[in-house]
Amino acid sequence: LVRQETLEAPGNAEQSRVPADLPPYLQALYREPLLTPSRERALFLKFNFHKWQFLAERRRLDPQFARARDIGRMEGRLRLATDTKNAIVRANLRLVVSIARKHLRPGLNLMELISDGNLTLMRAVESFDVHKGNKFSTYATLALMKGFARSVPLMLAGAKARQADEGVLASVPDRRLSSSPVHAMEMRLERE
Repeated sequence: LVRQETLEAPGNAEQSRVPADLPPYLQALYREPLLTPSRERALFLKFNFHKWQFLAERRRLDPQFARARDIGRMEGRLRLATDTKNAIVRANLRLVVSIARKHLRPGLNLMELISDGNLTLMRAVESFDVHKGNKFSTYATLALMKGFARSVPLMLAGAKARQADEGVLASVPDRRLSSSPVHAMEMRLERE
């Protein structure tokens, strides 16, 4: 049984130290309060319940005889599950930033890493089993580390390929310049 006060967010966001080198839009993540163990459990139970309700409604729905009322009820259950999932994700976004910063390498973009990490976090919320007694942050950290171990080498290879392409493009002469009268005069002056 989950009490209603466990589901409600605390009034004040945690005033933790915000890394100074983060852009303002990432610093805003630190205004979202971290989840207490009881709130985390309550949110996951709520998320799983609404997801179960949605799936049960969808299984019972016969597409040939579906009424707007039935579809509306099903969409409402999906919206509740999505809203609960988003609350869990928002409370864990700074975990993504923290781990992404540890995987940042020259040639990589922090925002690309964070974007990749956010997708991993969303998948982790879907697959987390609250009944095993683990903290979600531990589970998400392992998922993020595994995800970055796969994606960072690919991103680095892509960055090297882009640099090589830019180098090749820089060595190709621009024919537009050589056909202009001003460029021809500059070339003649250089030869003299």
